[in-house]
This record gives sequence, C-alpha cells and structure tokens, in this order.
Amino acid sequence: MSIDPVRVVLCSVTATAAVLGWCALFAWHLVGRGKPMRVTPLMRFLRR
Repeated sequence: MSIDPVRVVLCSVTATAAVLGWCALFAWHLVGRGKPMRVTPLMRFLRR
C-alpha cells in the first residue's frame, strides 16, 4: 500500500485551516473580551 500524496496534502491543509480558525476565535475572545462582533457591515458587503 502506498500513501496518496494528494490526500495527505488535503488532510494537512484542512487540519491547518481548522486549527487557525480555532486560534482566531480564541484570539477574538481574548482581545474582544467576549464582546459580540458587529456583522451588519459585513453582511451588507456580501449582499452586493
């Protein structure tokens, strides 16, 4: 059996994205002290 390099890269990228997402969430919790983020400007931008 050989290891498929495409699956290894895909798994690594997915795992890295998940870890970075959780780190960003934790950093927002520390910096923003749990304050809710205003998403209205972002929603207006995405609806264009």
